[in-house]
Amino acid sequence: MPATASTSPAAGADMYGGLDLNNKDSMRVCVDTFNKVQHGELIGKDKYDADLKVKEDTIKGLNGTIETDNTTIKTQQAKIDAFPAQLKALQIKLNVLQPQSDELVYTKKLLEQAELDKEGLEKQTKR
Repeated sequence: MPATASTSPAAGADMYGGLDLNNKDSMRVCVDTFNKVQHGELIGKDKYDADLKVKEDTIKGLNGTIETDNTTIKTQQAKIDAFPAQLKALQIKLNVLQPQSDELVYTKKLLEQAELDKEGLEKQTKR
């Protein structure tokens, strides 16, 4: 345990940088940390802060994309929600127009038949 203002090292302690070199647990932590530094497993605060900024900027961008996508989804959902009412309105129009269409088809057939009859009469009167 490092010496602090409230504690003083034990008599005969071998101190270095505020650490008791005879404390095996402290030395293990120091050696492990030293090895990690040598192998590049630990990074400095500047690199950490730079990496953190890049990640935070990426997250902001992704959050913006998510917001845009959510807005698009809401717009599409509103269109989907409106679809049944639009379909019903079209069915009502179809129900109104279908009989009219049937009448038009029937009238057209009558007209065609009348033209054929007229042509037939004209041929008979020319003979």
